[in-house]
Amino acid sequence: ATAISTIISQIFNGDIFKTLFGIGLGNAEYSQTQTIFQSQFYLRYIPTKYFWFSDAVVMIQNGIVGVICYLCVFAYLIKTSWPGIKVNDRYAEMRLTCVLLAVISSLLFIYNISLNTESAYIIYAFLAFGIVANKRKTNGVKLYGT
Repeated sequence: ATAISTIISQIFNGDIFKTLFGIGLGNAEYSQTQTIFQSQFYLRYIPTKYFWFSDAVVMIQNGIVGVICYLCVFAYLIKTSWPGIKVNDRYAEMRLTCVLLAVISSLLFIYNISLNTESAYIIYAFLAFGIVANKRKTNGVKLYGT
């Protein structure tokens, strides 16, 4: 069983609204050091260790709709950056980095919590470089120093 199927059957008890939309942003927040940030949901389900996996956290807070939206961001980055890898310009490496990080991030979403930690901002920054490179190619935006 996956985290998502377990959440649907054992935590949401098959509730279709919760399955689609979750329990809301912040309602499953956790903090192991500051009790003021611990939600009632976290206190009740701490033995499940749901907070160890990004897919479980996103599923609980945002439901299936949130999981799909979250993964669609990575799919969009792959779709828009992939064709530009073959273009021989100074942004091809940025697009390749974006594609690789989007694929890795999709796997990390299921595998662990690294996309929900403070260090994830570095990953998101490098993913943003792919967006900049794509804008440069498609819109002819003149970047500083080019």
